Formats: sequence, structure tokens, C-alpha cells
Amino acid sequence: MEIELLPAVSTALAEQRTTRSSAQISMSDLEPEHLHLASSFESGWEGVNLILEREPRGEMPAATMNFHFLTIALDNFSCSYKTANGWQSVDYQAGDVAIIPQTELFPHVYIESEVLLLELFLHPAQTKTLAPGKQLVPQIQVRDPLIVQMGLALYREWQCSGAEGRLYADSISIALSAHLAQNYSTAKLASVGGILSPRDTDRIKDYIEAYLGEELTVARLSRVVDLSVHHFATVFRRTFGITPHQYILKQRIARSQILLKTTSQPIVAIAHRVGFQTQSHFTRIFHQHTHCTPKQYRDRI
Repeated sequence: MEIELLPAVSTALAEQRTTRSSAQISMSDLEPEHLHLASSFESGWEGVNLILEREPRGEMPAATMNFHFLTIALDNFSCSYKTANGWQSVDYQAGDVAIIPQTELFPHVYIESEVLLLELFLHPAQTKTLAPGKQLVPQIQVRDPLIVQMGLALYREWQCSGAEGRLYADSISIALSAHLAQNYSTAKLASVGGILSPRDTDRIKDYIEAYLGEELTVARLSRVVDLSVHHFATVFRRTFGITPHQYILKQRIARSQILLKTTSQPIVAIAHRVGFQTQSHFTRIFHQHTHCTPKQYRDRI
């Protein structure tokens, strides 16, 4: 699988190489320098977070984890894991994935050359609700294009939206948890059937309409109809034909169009009223849905 780096990733790498060259940074195998090119942890994401990291050549000790840890290789590289029987060498290619569950000790590892990694940190509560009492099975090396796609999509959302990507990250964390539980767990997920009842459909629509200007998460919506997050996300998509994240964005843009037509409020005020924290994010999403900016839309009226 060939990994095509996002433009923002390539730019960050070029800037990093220039900075390191001009500063003449030296790295030690004993104390390797970990360069974080991007991190969503400061953005307030909850279910899943990411770090784009230039992992140095060198040795890293074993460590406990607070999250399920997934590493996506964006370069080819080789490393060795320390096991009870000695060192195990693994050759990774771009697109390979490693999965270390939160219940496992992150192994003692030696990386033989500097490598670009996209690391995902999934909150364990996400998978516990899907498969109670079951465990994820560690995977030192797997080919899983869906995980790669999710990881790159998360990075793209963080790059474009930052903190305002929480709802999208929320949706991805649910999908990623279900994928892991279904494919890398000691038990398979039971299938979820059916759709939302007409009553629950109306309750969800009314709730979103009433609280459109607030931060809406899938977990918050699932409580309205007393369903688990995974069950709710599945039947919501089956009922509406789109994800909760996509539906909420559509409703926010629809309401903003009404406000642009019927009021003289500043665009930034309208953005806040329909649930966007910044005008720039609002403008980007508005343009994606309408193919014009909010100002252009208002000027046409």
C-alpha cells in the first residue's frame, strides 16, 4: 500500500528538516529526540487523539499506556522488539499498522532509523462498551487500509478544524472502536439491526434543533433515546442515511442560511449562534455545502 502524504504533512516535514539543519541538532541513541509535528491533545478531543511524530533512531523502554495505541507507518523502516526469548526484528512498510491495547505493556523497542509515524490514542472506554469483558488482541504488524484511512482523515480534520473537529473525531472514534472490536478482539460484535422509531427520530431531530448552537456529541445524542453510543451511531446512519456529524453540519448550515437571509447580524455572530467557534471554520464548512461563502450568499439576496 502506497501512502500519499497530505500536503500539510509534507510541509511540516520540510520545515522540520530546515530547522534541524540550521540548528545542527544532534540525536543520541540513549536519549533520542521525539519531534511532534502535530498533536490533537490540546484541541479538547476526547474519544480519540493523534500525534504525528518524527520518531528518532534509538531505543525506547517498555511503558504502560492509558489508551489503546495504534501506530501507522508513513515510511519504510525496521525495528526490534524485546521479548522473553530475545529480540524480534520486524520490517515495516508504509501503511503497516501496530495495535497495542491499553491492557498490554508497550514493549521495549529499538528503531533502526528515523521514521515518520501517525499515532492514534483511543480511549479504552470506547471498546469496553462494545465488548464487555473482552480484550483487544495485540497486533505487532497488520495491513489495514481502513485504519490508515481513518488516521489520515483525523489528521486532515485536525489540520483544518483544530478544536472544532471534536464532533468529527467523536464519530471516527466510534467507528474505529467498532472496527477494532470486530476484527481484533477476543469476541465478535453482535450485529445491530433496525432503525430509530418514528418517535425517537422526532426526539433526536427536535433535540438537535433545540441545541444546535451548543457542542453536540454522539454520546450526548445517544442518551436522548437511551441507546449505547455504538448502537445509536449505527441506527442513526441507517435511519437518516448519513452520520450524526454530517446531519448536524447540514442543520447548522441550513439555519445559518435563514439567519443570513432574515437578519443583519455579523457573520461571526451567526457562526456562533449555529454552533461554530470560529468564523473561519464556519466559512469553510458553509462553502463545502453551498459552493459560496456566507458573504457571497448574503450579497445574492
